[in-house]
Amino acid sequence: MIIRSLHLTNFGKFNNKTIHLDDGMNIVFGVNEAGKSTIFHFIIGMFYGFYKPYVKNRRLLDIHEKYKPWAGGGYLGSLVFYDETDKKEYRIERDFDTKNESLKIVDVASGLDLTDTYPLHPVFRLPDIATRHLGVSYTTFVNTLAVSQLGHETDEDMDKELKESLVNAASSRNLDVSVHKVQDKITRQLDQIGSMRRKTSNFYKKKQRLEKLDQELSDARAINDQMMEIKDKVKELLVEKPLIEKELEDLSDLIKRKSFLQEYELFQKGALIVGDQKRVQKEVEDLGVTEEFSPEEMESAIDALKQSEFLKVQLNELIQEQKSLENEIGQLKDLLIRPVGGRSNEELDTLNKHIYVYEKLEQDIHEGDVEAREANNKIEPLTNQFNSLKEKEKTIDRQLRSGNILAGLGGFIMICGFFLTMLSVFFLGLSGLGFLGLCVGVYLIISRRTLRSINNDRLQEASGDIHALKLNVIASERKRDHGLKETERIRDMYHVGNYPELVSLKDRWLRENMDFASDEKVFANRQEQLKKLTDKLVFTEKAVLSCREKLEALRLKSMAVTAYYQTEDLDTLKEIKVKVQGLIQLKRDLKSLHIRLSEILNGKDFESLKAEMDIKMNLYETRPLSEDEEGLIRNEREINQKLHEIDKRITAYNSEVEALSRGHRPIAEIEEDIEAESKNLEEMAHRKKVLERVAGTIDDITDELRHNFAPMLNQKVTEMVTAVTDDKYKDIKINPDMVMRLIDPDSGRTIDATKLSRGTMDLFYIALRDALADHVGHKNKLPLVLDETFAHFDNTRLQAALKLFGKRQGQVLLFTCQDREIQMVGQGVNVLKLSS
Repeated sequence: MIIRSLHLTNFGKFNNKTIHLDDGMNIVFGVNEAGKSTIFHFIIGMFYGFYKPYVKNRRLLDIHEKYKPWAGGGYLGSLVFYDETDKKEYRIERDFDTKNESLKIVDVASGLDLTDTYPLHPVFRLPDIATRHLGVSYTTFVNTLAVSQLGHETDEDMDKELKESLVNAASSRNLDVSVHKVQDKITRQLDQIGSMRRKTSNFYKKKQRLEKLDQELSDARAINDQMMEIKDKVKELLVEKPLIEKELEDLSDLIKRKSFLQEYELFQKGALIVGDQKRVQKEVEDLGVTEEFSPEEMESAIDALKQSEFLKVQLNELIQEQKSLENEIGQLKDLLIRPVGGRSNEELDTLNKHIYVYEKLEQDIHEGDVEAREANNKIEPLTNQFNSLKEKEKTIDRQLRSGNILAGLGGFIMICGFFLTMLSVFFLGLSGLGFLGLCVGVYLIISRRTLRSINNDRLQEASGDIHALKLNVIASERKRDHGLKETERIRDMYHVGNYPELVSLKDRWLRENMDFASDEKVFANRQEQLKKLTDKLVFTEKAVLSCREKLEALRLKSMAVTAYYQTEDLDTLKEIKVKVQGLIQLKRDLKSLHIRLSEILNGKDFESLKAEMDIKMNLYETRPLSEDEEGLIRNEREINQKLHEIDKRITAYNSEVEALSRGHRPIAEIEEDIEAESKNLEEMAHRKKVLERVAGTIDDITDELRHNFAPMLNQKVTEMVTAVTDDKYKDIKINPDMVMRLIDPDSGRTIDATKLSRGTMDLFYIALRDALADHVGHKNKLPLVLDETFAHFDNTRLQAALKLFGKRQGQVLLFTCQDREIQMVGQGVNVLKLSS
């Protein structure tokens, strides 16, 4: 297979990036972070996707997230390759996005979509392109044909990885198949089966289970024999029971007669009770009252009538007192006339406060005028001083600019004179003149800057003083205006023109209050008397209302009884109460008689019982039973007791049989379990023999494959290492245990390959991977992808390795960040340079 081109539509850092590849050696050069590893993994992803191998559910590798497009958008790409077996070019188009995931393969020459002709992967559910065109799985590819960056590091776990890969490759030409895993699985299955020597094993547990089932069968058979003995006893009792029942049946006539005599005795008692009921019912009818109201309700109505008489007298007295109070209040209201005039204390206090405030406001008006005039007088000289300082500032600025010009001109003349002096001594005076001008200019700059700083301080001070005085003028004018406004408001409030009229108003109010005080005292006394009479009238009205409410409540309380009996006479109601009490007692007697009769009749009607007794008296005698007949009855009880004992024993025997049957499983079920367990035990023993035979066979085959495979691998690895190391390491051996050893040319001793330097160990590792790739790929020459593989090689070994891989059949893709590979390969090698 030959990869023709890559198109990274949107993958990692690349967007619409196209890379063309040739047959043979291809070098992809770029500095770190240029995207070499991105292209390396793009090739793997286009053939296999980014799925975890050996899982039952579709799960992504972490690297899928790493190479998502940096700029966002679709996660896409395509790859064109030439299949030497089909003699055709194909294009793979893949969408890596998990939501829109798709895979398409097209025949480049015809443009036909061939996707449906490929079988679906059983887990990933996408066309399985790699199996058909590469012929190796993902695991085999990344372990042989794709050496990723740092994938060839010689760490302490590499030895174990190589041994496993070698055994797998020797066994099946496929690194996915692990002989060790098969052996481990067989060992685990044998351990699960176990033997009788290990009590925790399944074999021992099955054997113990079978022994327990045998014991359970023996116990069940013994219990079954015991149950048969109990059932025989039950059969004997069932034979005896009918004989006793026949003997009991012969006494039935005598028992029936005894039952009749008992019923006849109850009938006579019932007849007496019926007579008593009729007598009591006649007495109830003679009373002529009903039980509409209880004695307690009658007594409550009588008490209500008594209280009503007392309340009526009290109500009349309260009504008379109410009328008297109403007349007295009316007369007092006619005399109650309020005096007019006078001022309240609140009005006088307010007037005094306003007089005091008026005095303060007039003082504020005067002070405000004085302060405003003084401040205005100070502002004018300060303003003149400020203007003078501003003029001085302009003069200083002009002098400062003159100093800058003079210093610059003097410096220029001095420098020119210095250079001209080298031509003629005549120009030395020009340098001196320039130096003098420079000194004068510097003096003017320093002195005028100091004067300007002092002048600025004075300007700020004068400006602050002017601003403060203006603020004082504004505050003084506000103080004066406020005083004028407030005094005008007070004058308008009391309708006066000036302060003396306000004081005169206060004196007039005080004189009016002295005349008003005498009339006010008389009015207050009458008002107090009217309040007391009004309170007493209200109390009397409440008492009248309460008395009427109580009368109404008492009337309602007794109304039901008086309306029913149509009388409010106390004596009549008392007589009716006595009759009602008698009626209640008679009804209690009737109820007691009814209960006694119900107990005798036992739910029957007395008339029905009388008719039944009339029939039975024609059949049976009414004389009492003799002593002999009583003896027979007692004998009947003994027979019944004997019959009861038989039933009790039969029930006990049946319960015992049921208990025994619950204590064990059915014999047939136990026998079925024994048969099943015996069969399982035989199958387990047979499987153990088969697994032991398979394990021995695998060991034999593995040993044979190791011995046959190791020499071939030794030859291929030795050829590559010898060519690259210039015959330094010639004799390399991979023994049957897959340990790589060699002869040290310096000491002549056999050493482990893992003890060599890092660069040398990398060489051995790459040679072994290439040999495995040839073996696994068999006749199908697949592309070899190397990412920074020769990073630790020196120049000599690198040149030899590049020459060797350049002659290798099939395509080689070498990713590197060093330009020495490019310099060594020379002409005829496709070199692709990536920009950072």
